[in-house]
Amino acid sequence: MAQPLLTFSLVHSPFLGPSSWRSVEEALDHIGMRALSLDLREALTVGGKFYEAFGETAARQIAGPTILVAHSGAGSLVPVIGQYAGDLLQGVIFVDALLPHSGRSWFDTAPAALAERIRRRARQGRAPPWPNWLPKSVLADLLPDHRLREDLIDSAPEVSLGFLEEP
Repeated sequence: MAQPLLTFSLVHSPFLGPSSWRSVEEALDHIGMRALSLDLREALTVGGKFYEAFGETAARQIAGPTILVAHSGAGSLVPVIGQYAGDLLQGVIFVDALLPHSGRSWFDTAPAALAERIRRRARQGRAPPWPNWLPKSVLADLLPDHRLREDLIDSAPEVSLGFLEEP
């Protein structure tokens, strides 16, 4: 019996959407590798137990054996995704990612000035979308392709301060 093919499950930062992985997914597909950009944004709508919601949301989208590829803030989600994905998770790659920080919140791991700025700019308990944390010129320098940059901006959610405070 043939082994099922591994898929790279691309996990976006909680501050971005799946479009942040689009170019990588297309490049992997182009060379014959299987890749799937997971969409975890619905986990931000639960109103509590955000990490569990991220784990459940990711696991629902993983259909077979996978190597999880976590970017940025998604690194902190790896343990709970592994808990829900179980034996489907064959390995993990951290791409410019936070390491898991058991017992500490995102605010606990962030520089104090950044945490304070986010709290100050929050509206109705939600942080502004990540692209708004940067001057437009900086974002343009980081992502010069206008179409990709606009997709990134459009898919970036407002993040609940509750998530940022949850250990």
